[in-house]
Amino acid sequence: MLRWLATCAVTIGCLATAGHGDVVNEDFKLLAADGAAYDGFGSSVSISGDRAVIGACYDDDNGSDSGSAYVFDLGEPADSDGDGIPDDIDNCDLYNPDQADCNDNGIGDVCDIDDGTSNDANGNGIPDECEDDCNANGIPDDWDIKTGWSQDCNGNLIPDECDIASGDAADCNENFIPDECDIADGTSEDIDGDGVPDECQCHADANGDGVVDVNDLLAIISWWGSGNPAYDLNFDGIVDVSDLLIVIAAWGACP
Repeated sequence: MLRWLATCAVTIGCLATAGHGDVVNEDFKLLAADGAAYDGFGSSVSISGDRAVIGACYDDDNGSDSGSAYVFDLGEPADSDGDGIPDDIDNCDLYNPDQADCNDNGIGDVCDIDDGTSNDANGNGIPDECEDDCNANGIPDDWDIKTGWSQDCNGNLIPDECDIASGDAADCNENFIPDECDIADGTSEDIDGDGVPDECQCHADANGDGVVDVNDLLAIISWWGSGNPAYDLNFDGIVDVSDLLIVIAAWGACP
């Protein structure tokens, strides 16, 4: 048996017919890491279970023709972290069967977080640099909201300052709060229900010339007692003294 293996040298997975017309099907080869010409690697081979010992009788590592023996483990590849990924191709020495590497640095996210290369403020196992960070402060948006660093008054999971900056939310009074939230919490009134805080509009400018003045006052008087919506400034169904007082309170140029 050993004599026949020697003829196969370092071929693993040989099939042969004894005596006549040997047939060799090669599954893989074993090579000496420091192999050199004329070392005689494969001059002797012994296999026991999943282990192979291969001789190189003319290797000179310890003197001329001193010879060497190489031991190979042919069993299952090592998987020290037990994640099902062989150590030689695993991108992290910690359990990470999905091999996630969101920042494409060649190192598993689990290891990036563990060694401090990446932060994981919200503890979800994803490096912060791979998560949404609309305000570019280095912290995931959801953690900004959870910790109170950013507000999310409309509950859309996007910090309010980003809603406003992107134009997805209006902030006509420039108080850094979306108008819809100002109206909802009573900070601003919206008498006409158009979604725009009243302080950003000029309802008292009855004639629409951009200035609240005597002309608007006269217009209110001319429609006194009617339900004309153009002059019913408080939308209570009648043009009366309440509307007149709105004009007086807003006197001057419209904002």
